[in-house]
Amino acid sequence: MKFRLTLCLIIAFIAPSTYVYAAPHERDFAVLNEWQWTGAGGRLSWNQDANASEYKVYRRVVNNNGPAPSAPNWNWNLIATLPGNSTTHTDSSAVAHTLYEYAITKTISIEGSTYQGHGFMYAGHEIELPTTRGKVLLLVEEELDQALAAEIDQYKLALVGDLWEVIHRTAQRHGISSHQDVKQIIQEEYDRDPQNLKSVILFGSLPKVQSGVIAPDGHHYDHMGAWSSLAYYQDVYPPNAASRWTDTGNFRTTNANNTNVANDGRWDISGVDQLPDGSLMADLEIGLIDLSNLPAFSESETALYRRYLAEKAIPFRNKTFSVDRTAITHAGFVWNAGRIPSVSGWRDFGPLVGRDGLCIVDETIPGQAPCDKSFWSLYNSDTTAFWALVSSTGSTEHIWGYENTSQLASGRAYKAISILTHGSWHGDFHINSNNINRAFLAAEGYVQASLWTGRPHSMFYPAGMGLTLGYGAKKGLNSGQDEFFNSRGYDENVHQVHFALMGDPTLRMNIIEPISNLSASTEGVNVTLSWDGVSSSRGYLVYRGTEKFGPYTQLTPELISATSFTDTSVINDEVFYSVVSVELQNSPTGSYFNNSTGQVIPVSIPNVPEPASPPPAFEVR
Repeated sequence: MKFRLTLCLIIAFIAPSTYVYAAPHERDFAVLNEWQWTGAGGRLSWNQDANASEYKVYRRVVNNNGPAPSAPNWNWNLIATLPGNSTTHTDSSAVAHTLYEYAITKTISIEGSTYQGHGFMYAGHEIELPTTRGKVLLLVEEELDQALAAEIDQYKLALVGDLWEVIHRTAQRHGISSHQDVKQIIQEEYDRDPQNLKSVILFGSLPKVQSGVIAPDGHHYDHMGAWSSLAYYQDVYPPNAASRWTDTGNFRTTNANNTNVANDGRWDISGVDQLPDGSLMADLEIGLIDLSNLPAFSESETALYRRYLAEKAIPFRNKTFSVDRTAITHAGFVWNAGRIPSVSGWRDFGPLVGRDGLCIVDETIPGQAPCDKSFWSLYNSDTTAFWALVSSTGSTEHIWGYENTSQLASGRAYKAISILTHGSWHGDFHINSNNINRAFLAAEGYVQASLWTGRPHSMFYPAGMGLTLGYGAKKGLNSGQDEFFNSRGYDENVHQVHFALMGDPTLRMNIIEPISNLSASTEGVNVTLSWDGVSSSRGYLVYRGTEKFGPYTQLTPELISATSFTDTSVINDEVFYSVVSVELQNSPTGSYFNNSTGQVIPVSIPNVPEPASPPPAFEVR
């Protein structure tokens, strides 16, 4: 294994017998792709690879999948086969306002061995803004719900402002309630509205789930067994989904934390599978914000959660602070006997930030200036980034040679939103105290999401076109059922239950400036809203609800350019308005209409008469 740090370590990764190759570079397995609208289709481009002999371009239309019973569109269409010296292809059949997923494969030969590299992206031209992102279940530990009531309300308003309808429920702490209790709450909300419940935020030390007999980090001798998982909570269709989760196995190991025997509360399932009706086991997007069991931090748990909300999540969504559209990869682990643990830093980040925004430390991207930053630049300089990836040998609380939980607890503050790691023990996020992925969330700085990647690789590239991190994490978990992804090679542990997002699953990448100084005045039953606009805005949308946290009805069917709006159809004595700014967001893979976080204002109107018939409204669906 090539390891850049000057340490003498023995790594217990077992190489698959089918992968006995010469030593290429991780960039050989990635295609750094971008997409640009030409007016007559989409032009794909990528960096030239002197070792390539052939490229193939595949495409499929992205659908919303509807409720969980609808299987995703697995149908890939080969649209071009190109010679190895190609660097572009124009998809003349692409049309505006349609979101596509592309895959580019390349065949390369190095030292007599043949390999395949891959690139993936979501792409499109002027993709329309959704009328709603659906419902999100915010499930909060009971004690925190009381202690952080003000911050949680502000967080919920930020979610509402991003076109979510918020369902707020509570559950008791781990050790008091069971994971079956939590699953029942999630199942109830899903069964109530399977069309619209899309995402779940687990906030607090809620009951912890372990499942399977797996060792994704390669430690078969001391870390094999039931790993921490969120997949049990994601599996809600059909209504009897819980019956698939059995607890009858008999796997014993020297590590009691991973032993998995009958009736021990640890599930048997190791992989997320496609079911006979075509549905997938991971139905919901999900993220875990659990800052418990981090004794390296001197602050109380409540203080850590307050920091996450008040200093990170809420101000970021309101663009109180922002980060550059860049990604930094600092890889201690590189190619080893068929494994490419850090390839996400090339393949996943490329379409998110573009070649100009991609920084691979100690490497030169063909045609680009060398990167003069490092992972540490994110705390010891003014460098900011949305994405970062760091890989090295590891323990629960260490990325050896790079970072550890104690340093994070002492005030080291990273100015990145999402940090991906690859190293031993990181991905088993509940097994021991001071897990470093959860510690990034608890620490000072900007980090709001973290994920253990590399086995399998992350699939966050849809975020480049406005989708959420939870969408990408769910896609990564389910991708093993897609024949194309499952056969892409050099990827291990696809669809295993450990693949889980730490942090907010509703996070989106490109945050734009919101309106300011929203005010309301009344005259009879008419309400006039006024606000200060945004110079870069394409226009504004106004929403109204009878409940503070939704649902809201869209009052303006089209963007309005004015910075005021009069509602003449009020039928309640207390209403809430949300106003969002909309911009056309340019991306390395196209463009889409993007909304700011809406600003919400309550309005009271006394003596509202009952209408003779319901007024016209544009219903959020």
